[in-house]
Amino acid sequence: MFPTVNLEGCIASQWNTVQSFVGSAIVFADQPMIECLHWRGGLMRLLNAGALNVKELSSFESGADDEKKAVFLTSSLLFDKTATVIRDIIKSSHFQYCIVITTVSHGVHLSTKNTPNTQTKDELFLFHQFEDCLIEWMNVKNGVAEVVHVPLLLTSITDGLFITPAFSRLFPLLSSDKDRINDIRMSRGEKYPIDNLNDIELSHLPGDLQTSIRTFVSSLSRLFDMWNIQEDCYSVGAFSRLITAELVSLQAFRSKKRAPPQKASLVVIDRTLDMAGVCSHDSNLLVDQLWAVLPRLNDNDVRIDMTRFSKMHSSLAKSMVPSGCLAECSEHLKNLFSMRKKECLNDINRNIMDAITKEKIPAPQKKTPVNVEQLDTLVDMIKLKQGAVYRHAATVQTAQAIIQTLTHPDLEKFSECLSIEKGLIQSIVDFDGPSAASQITKLITQTMDQSKQSSLDMDDIMLLLVYAYSIAGAQCSRGSIEEKGLINALTGGVMRSLGSLPSFWGQYVGADADQQKIKTKTQNIVNKLKDLSVCREQLKKLRSVHSSVGALEMATYNPLLRQIIDEIFHPNKPDLVDIEQRSSGFRDMLKTGFSYFVSVNKPRPSDSQLMIFFVVGGVTAQEVKLIKDSVAMYDSSKEVIVCATRLLNGNDALNELFLNDNLFIEII
Repeated sequence: MFPTVNLEGCIASQWNTVQSFVGSAIVFADQPMIECLHWRGGLMRLLNAGALNVKELSSFESGADDEKKAVFLTSSLLFDKTATVIRDIIKSSHFQYCIVITTVSHGVHLSTKNTPNTQTKDELFLFHQFEDCLIEWMNVKNGVAEVVHVPLLLTSITDGLFITPAFSRLFPLLSSDKDRINDIRMSRGEKYPIDNLNDIELSHLPGDLQTSIRTFVSSLSRLFDMWNIQEDCYSVGAFSRLITAELVSLQAFRSKKRAPPQKASLVVIDRTLDMAGVCSHDSNLLVDQLWAVLPRLNDNDVRIDMTRFSKMHSSLAKSMVPSGCLAECSEHLKNLFSMRKKECLNDINRNIMDAITKEKIPAPQKKTPVNVEQLDTLVDMIKLKQGAVYRHAATVQTAQAIIQTLTHPDLEKFSECLSIEKGLIQSIVDFDGPSAASQITKLITQTMDQSKQSSLDMDDIMLLLVYAYSIAGAQCSRGSIEEKGLINALTGGVMRSLGSLPSFWGQYVGADADQQKIKTKTQNIVNKLKDLSVCREQLKKLRSVHSSVGALEMATYNPLLRQIIDEIFHPNKPDLVDIEQRSSGFRDMLKTGFSYFVSVNKPRPSDSQLMIFFVVGGVTAQEVKLIKDSVAMYDSSKEVIVCATRLLNGNDALNELFLNDNLFIEII
């Protein structure tokens, strides 16, 4: 039996290293590190370790006159903006001792500066150069400076689910990005253009994206070192191929130093190959709805309104009472990520009743079916006992989050959207009926017609469009006439909504948009949707995410993640034509090569007892459950870890696809 990998212990060890530096210091941390800390005990973790204060890593911050020690916690390279911010803070303070903790390895610093390590015998000379800069900026006698690398890559959300806050901007590229990459290559004097995303190499990408991928891979490689495992790398998608290729090159270097005895399979998957699961409203998990309707606290957590537990006037409480969050409800997150809605409601009701019993609050004698109204009543009861909310904070916050979700007005849209989604997917197999694009064009007209009742807005329309184009592929639209009709309908819908545009459209078109600008923007959206529709054309077998149906059956969504696992565990062990293995080992290379001539069992992800699925671009709670349940269905003895760059909902997907430039990302 494969020994259980103590990833939690590994992350805890890294934070213990950080804690060992913060005694009597003021700590400055950037946003990704603040978010990592948010899921690892919050600011109190550092304050309990002796930190005097924790502030944002910003040029507008500084230390007090009597604060002589500073710790800078950053997920970025120690160049350019980050160096400038650290310099500004130091020069406006009176520090005598500065420690910089970076999650970026010295090797990545070297490669970014194109500096060979052979120029000096000092293996950390760039870090030591930065220490000299720190001393210069402090401008005090006997100033002390240290630069330390700690690979804080992952943070855990719940059992078996980990995210990478520092790399939340990593998102797979689309086919239109290929043209921009070719422009970059031509500007570098390279003659031959790239015709396919599969042909893109890391060196073809813009410098910042290269650095981000190298930093990500370096941290992941270091983590595998700490686990003492040898990973077999597999990729699904062009962007994942870049990541695994870079990881394998580092793996070859690591294997020269030692040969770890333990094996694990790492399967890296492009998010863009299946966006339907993110934008669909068909989730059995309450936590997905919770993420969809509650306001965000950060990229991976929500803000829970706790003003009902304050005695202040509600208008004051909203600005003064700290919000709740899921990070403080860790004991309930496992159930939120594994139980269906009704089970989840029953579970939190039982926990609230236990709290009421412990507090000796008279409980209601009449038994009624568990619903949100009953839960709301029980929460009101527990807040009457002084100190009870504090003593049962995790349970109360979880209950409050569920109440706010199930009573949220936007939840009414879910049933309507789900019904529309079923019609859209049916259009794929019903060639005599209207296409998905024409159905949505008609829906936009109906939504904007005030005489017809509809709770949908233009952001909901966008989610349906992404769902349709991702699931239907090239069949979503039947020609340029339908596309023009869709563009005109989107333009008209946005024009009629000016002044009250929902979140995505408000950011996308801006406040000063005129009709021509909006039409250009909607044209860009349709072009990007067409890019999305052909993402799976790079695959050979896993090109469809809807089920094969008979003449009298309804078409259904068949998630790509499930299909990948079905292929991995197929009893006949067919060639994994879309799950590409990357190998650095001579033995595995021989297996792959000789398999063309003789019958040789190629390596498969299921060969390892530990399986790690990493979705680049983000994952939903429903997909996390799907991965774990699907693997367990084939082999319950497997240990499964799900990782992603972030937790994702439909609105996040819109931002990543249409608002963010995923090729020319900005790194600090």
